[in-house]
Formats: sequence, C-alpha cells, structure tokens
Amino acid sequence: YKLVATNECVFTFEGSNIEKHGGRIYDLGRFALPGARDMVTWCGKDNLHRGTKDELWTVMHSAAYEDFKPELATCHKVTCAGHSLGGALCDMWTHLANNGVEDSTDTDCWTKLAWW
Repeated sequence: YKLVATNECVFTFEGSNIEKHGGRIYDLGRFALPGARDMVTWCGKDNLHRGTKDELWTVMHSAAYEDFKPELATCHKVTCAGHSLGGALCDMWTHLANNGVEDSTDTDCWTKLAWW
C-alpha cells in the first residue's frame, strides 16, 4: 500500500495459509521438523530462526519481490506489518533492512534484500 500524498508505504507479509503453497505439510517441514528450529547465521547476523530465515530467503528470491523492489525505492518511509508467520518475517526483514548486513561478502543476502 502506498499513500501517495506523503509517499509513505506499508509492506505486508501474510501469515501461513494452509489452503495453498503446500499447506500444513509445507509448514511442518519449514518450522517443525528436526533442524527447522535451529538458530543460524545469515546476512552476517547470528541467532536467526532457521525456518523464518528460510521462508524470508524464499520471499527475497521470488520474482514478485524483485518486481516490487523498484516500488519500494520510491517510498519516503516504509512500514512493515504482518500477522503470525508474517509478523516473524516482517521482524526479520526490518531488522536486516535497518541494521544492514554485517558480512559484506554475503551478496546473496544483501543484493536480494536491498531496494534503495
């Protein structure tokens, strides 16, 4: 969503949707199976939840996100919102966007995340 008068944008992540994208089986694999809850390092940040990181990685490598980045670049201010899984993705996305990537060699992360 973009408020044209102030050039402020709201970027939203949806929560789990058991009716599409593999449903419960997908969520079980991404968030409940052994290893899914491990803490990992990504984008130079330690102690990120593997399941949430893997889901955000999938979003950031999607054609939809690539197509959306130029729109984000036109925003004076970006607010992120999400519910449930969407909230976790928003939290991780804003943490990375606001704090930068500490590992400059991790171009897979930075070039996919950055829109400015």
